[in-house]
Order: sequence, then structure tokens, then C-alpha cells
Amino acid sequence: MKINKKWKILLIPLFLVSVVIMVFTFLYLNRDPLPTEIIEESRRVISQAVKKDAGLYAACELARAEAYREQLLEEWRNQNKKPVYNRKYNRVEELAGLSIAEAKKAMLAAEKNRKQLEQQIDEKMKTASGNLHEFESRYYQLPLPGEIRKKYIRAKLLFTEGESALRRNDKLQAVKKINTSLEIIAQANSDAGKFISEYFSMYSSWQKWVRETIQWSAGMKEYAIVVDKLAHTCTLYKDGKVIKVFGIEMGPNWIGDKVQQGDRATPEGKYHITKKLVKPQTIYHKALLINYPNEDDKKRFSLDKKNGNLPSRAQIGSLIEIHGEGGKGIHWTDGCVALINKDMDILYQFVKVGTPVTIVGSTKPLSQIFE
Repeated sequence: MKINKKWKILLIPLFLVSVVIMVFTFLYLNRDPLPTEIIEESRRVISQAVKKDAGLYAACELARAEAYREQLLEEWRNQNKKPVYNRKYNRVEELAGLSIAEAKKAMLAAEKNRKQLEQQIDEKMKTASGNLHEFESRYYQLPLPGEIRKKYIRAKLLFTEGESALRRNDKLQAVKKINTSLEIIAQANSDAGKFISEYFSMYSSWQKWVRETIQWSAGMKEYAIVVDKLAHTCTLYKDGKVIKVFGIEMGPNWIGDKVQQGDRATPEGKYHITKKLVKPQTIYHKALLINYPNEDDKKRFSLDKKNGNLPSRAQIGSLIEIHGEGGKGIHWTDGCVALINKDMDILYQFVKVGTPVTIVGSTKPLSQIFE
């Protein structure tokens, strides 16, 4: 059957259209499929990592995962701008895979780092607690310089704040507080240790004074008194042997020798009783006045003023006693040694004018004080 020329002209365009449709259909059917599933998986895994605190405990790994995701989204947008038949998503899939892998690494790292941090916090808290306890048991009751005590208070406060942060599950804040507390309490312990060590530089003199006092008591068959400031005791000797030990209270600034009037420090040295007083001669229950300042005290005071260690208007002070009305539970006197009244009654009846009174920082070496 012959097709006339007119129909031939009409069939050519139809054929061309059919070819074009077939080509486009082929290209469409063979295009890269949209990688929506792996893109969604990337979002889901990163979100899971964030919920597991990867931002806190594995920030680098999470940042890499998020960076890969940003790149894949950018690549996806660029491909979608192209004709459908010309879109290639292989790079999108590659970036999605990388973001998923990094997000999973972030979750594993976060779990590992969180456990390590919890272990570190536990160890640091035990160490800080131990260091605080060391300060409290060794130094807290001592009249330390204000700066040392402030360090202890600051360290204690930071430790408490660290405990509070831990209860809120804010582990990073907790470890920050505990670390700072550790640094400060370590410095406080060190400073307090140096302060006490310097105080004990007088130990050889104390030891000599006590030995001479006990030897005098033994040789003279008389009573003698030794005050141990660090032990808070007043010991009565007879014939060189301990008869009675009394608890005492002193001036608030009892560590160190008395320097001047008004410093509320209890003096150190070899003294003796000059007067035995009862009411109304004393405002206390009973009192034993000692010869402070002695000649050594006067020489030291004059030298301190001469060297400019004391103001020119400073006075040396006097009227240091062993007296009653103790038992307040604190060091409260202006430099005197206070006993409870019933102990004062016992001491008072045995001693007399001239009885030696030796006051020392400690009768024990420093190595035995903080065993």
C-alpha cells in the first residue's frame, strides 16, 4: 500500500516525537534514584548521637558527622538543580555514609568518655574530700593566718558546688569545680604545713625549757607547771613526775609567742608565779599571776620596736595569769591560760609563789603531732 506524500510529511514529526519520548523515557528510567533513605538515616543517627550527649563528651566526632551532613545536603541541592536525567547522587550517598559512620563513632566515644569522666570525678572527689578532711583534722582548729583559712573555705565551697552539679548530672561543671577545689585545698594544706613548720622552729628551745623545768622539780622535790599550747594542756609535776593534767583555753591567737599588748596571744617561755589571787583580788574564780614579761620578753620586744617590726606606740603588755572560768569550749582569753573552776581549785592548792610555769608550743615534735 502506498502512502501518499502528504501523509509522509505528517509521519516524520510523529516519528521524531516518538524517538524523543523514548530517549527521555530511557534516561528517566535509568536516572540515579533519590537517596532519601540514607539521607534520613544520616539525620536519625546524628539526632541519636546528640541525645546521647555526644556534643558534651565527643564534640569532635559529632562535629565531623554534622559537617559531612551539611556537605551532603549542599550536594543534594546542587544535583536537584540539574535536569532530572542528569542528576548523580553517588557523592550524596558517600557523604551520608561518612556522616553516619562519624555519628556512630561519636556515640561510642561519648559513652566511653562519659564513663571515664565519671570515674575521674569519683577519684577526684575522694581525693578532694580526703584533702579537706586532712585540713580539718590537722589545721582547722589552729589560729591560722586569714589567707590560709580563706583558701580552705573557698575549696570547701567549690567542693559543695561540685557535689550539687553532680546531682544535676552536670558532670563537666562538677569536674571543673572539683578540680579547682583540689588545687586550692592543696595550696591551703601546703601553706598551713609551712606555717606550722616555721612555728616548730622553736621546738629545740621548748624541749630544753621543759627538760630544765622537770629536772628542777625532781631536784628540788617541788611542784612545777608545764603548759603545752598545741595539746591544750596544763600539767602539774611533783618531784619530776606528772601529778595531774588539766585541759586549758588560751588567747585566740595562741600559736606563736606574745608580741605586744592586745594581740591576744599566750606567751611562751620560762616564768614563775608571782601572786596567788582570789576574789575580790581577781575577777576570776582564782588566779595565778606570772612574771610576764620576763627579761627575755623585754629584750625581744625592744629589738622588734628598734627593727621596725612593731609601731613606736606599741606596749609589751602584762597581767598574764593562769585563772579559772574556763570551760567555754573556745580560746577566748587576752593571752591568759584558763582552767575550769574545779581544776583551778586543785592546781591552786598545790602551787605557791615562785612555782615555775613553763609555756611551750608543744612538748612533742611535729612528726608526732600529725601521725
